[in-house]
Amino acid sequence: MSRWMHTFFVAALLTAAPGLSVIAADASIDWTLANTSIRGARGEIVKVTLTGAIPDGWHTYSLKTYEGDLHPLPTVVTAGPETLLKIGGTIQASKPLVKFDKGGFDIDVEIYENSVSFEIPLLIDRSALPGEHSGSVTVVSQLCQEHGSCLMPKTVIKEFQLTITDGPVKNDAAVIPPPATVEGSVEDIAAAKSKGILDYLWLSMTTGALALLTPCVFPMIPITVSFFTKRKHVSRARSIRDAAIFSLGIVFTFTLIGFFFALVFGATGITRFAANPIVNLGFAAVFLILALNLFGVFEIQIPSFVLNKLNASANQGEGIGSVLLMGLVFSLTSFTCTVPFIGASLSSATQGDWFWPVVGMIGFSAVFASPFFVLALVPAALKSLPKSGGWLNSVKVVMGFLEVAAAMKFISNTDLASHWGFLSREVFLSIWVAIAILTTLYLLGFFQLSHDTPVEKIGGMRVIFSISFLSLGIWLGTGLMGAKLSPVLEAYLPPVKDELSWLIDYDAAAAESRHTGMPIFADFTGWTCTNCRYMEKNIFPNPQVNELLKKFVRVRMYTDDQKEIERSHRYQQMEEERFKTSALPYYAVFSPDEKTIAKFDGMTADSEKFASFLSAAIAKSAENISVARQ
Repeated sequence: MSRWMHTFFVAALLTAAPGLSVIAADASIDWTLANTSIRGARGEIVKVTLTGAIPDGWHTYSLKTYEGDLHPLPTVVTAGPETLLKIGGTIQASKPLVKFDKGGFDIDVEIYENSVSFEIPLLIDRSALPGEHSGSVTVVSQLCQEHGSCLMPKTVIKEFQLTITDGPVKNDAAVIPPPATVEGSVEDIAAAKSKGILDYLWLSMTTGALALLTPCVFPMIPITVSFFTKRKHVSRARSIRDAAIFSLGIVFTFTLIGFFFALVFGATGITRFAANPIVNLGFAAVFLILALNLFGVFEIQIPSFVLNKLNASANQGEGIGSVLLMGLVFSLTSFTCTVPFIGASLSSATQGDWFWPVVGMIGFSAVFASPFFVLALVPAALKSLPKSGGWLNSVKVVMGFLEVAAAMKFISNTDLASHWGFLSREVFLSIWVAIAILTTLYLLGFFQLSHDTPVEKIGGMRVIFSISFLSLGIWLGTGLMGAKLSPVLEAYLPPVKDELSWLIDYDAAAAESRHTGMPIFADFTGWTCTNCRYMEKNIFPNPQVNELLKKFVRVRMYTDDQKEIERSHRYQQMEEERFKTSALPYYAVFSPDEKTIAKFDGMTADSEKFASFLSAAIAKSAENISVARQ
């Protein structure tokens, strides 16, 4: 039996089911297709987003199917025409509510109230002709009320323009995934807690793994290798020990220091500390000092009298203190891109719930630290290679250049939060271009540092790395001429003027919302938040998202502004009290009477998913206004 026939067969059974009745009413789901024009090649999977505004007092069922002849009528989504399109994968749906159905089924069912969103993958037929076509998605759904009354299923067809490009047929191929959306919202954490400690620990470990894909973590890879390159290991056991201590430093910071700051200063305490201009300048100074050390300007050593007291067995100043300190610095810098899981966990700690935050942070940080344990072992392995002295010294110098580049990010954080305005995107990129060129010239032997071994000949590896750094410099240089660089890299650069106008005062936004009747789009953000820059430079400019944002009163609520400290603290408190999190970025939509309509947790690389969130919020806002006028 086809799904269409099965749908209406179940509908007929519902009319005769005890406790259920099919009624006549004007209520209906307002379905909206976010994509009205789609472009793709033959054999390519494209995505469309379908959102539905559900009237108050009604619900519809999810895509889930149930066993047996008598069960809730699932929502059915198909695509057409069949000669052009078909469903090309799993439909991603918004998270349903799970409730016990008391209207006749007497089972737990998945339902949607208020709104629903489907992200539908569509496979363009490989034999389709290039050109302009009409495509459509069809949704069959049913509205029901809690007491068991249901409407007859309704079929809605939403059409769109499909442009099939003239080119080679595409095959399913692996692609590098974009930075992931880090899950772990308040709702996710609460659901995991209700299932037990193992589910909660699994959630924390999963979010720790996803956090490794966010832009904040990438610069720490060369910095970690650079730090351990200059250490003088004498045994494999010492290398493993230092790598383990470095990882424990990360776990210690996330778990104990994060928990301490949450208890003493609130859930945003650690993020305020990490965003502080003095702290960021301190981080920059640390990396610049390490760079000078790698350049051979001086040698960092622990005084002998301190060494004897702290570690009598330490060799040439290579104790555990500096390794542990590096783990602390690494963790603190990561807090500037707080993910939803950390924010929600620390928020619960401020309310006296200490057990779950500690368990969650241990699981999160352990997974988060594991790749860097391996990275910490890489320099020791390199040093074990034969005849590695001169070559390894060149590696140190190159790593020193990379540490100078990393220091610029922390200087930029201070510049932005303090509104100094001297380190613009152009200046930032110019410094990075200069570093890439200097590294190229150094590898090719155009100049040497005082402790370098003379370069008698240029080997193949030097040529390859020289070409790589020169290419990097040329590519970065295109950014100076207006070209947009990779989405991840753009997140590190200082922000540029936005196409849309934004308010920065919530009270002004609320007043404008009451005057115009438009909903408020609140962007909880930070000057030092790299993930926030990712959204601003890659998701907001998307044409579909950009058009939807124009239908809101837009306000950016900076939580780390050093000129408006009182206002920043107010925004931090507002986010924590309303949404039980301190995560950045965080997005919420408020009605003109300042009630929460919708919220979106954290960063996403999926512009269609974000557009779906905005569309649903607009539909809900319009529905609220309509109800208020009645």
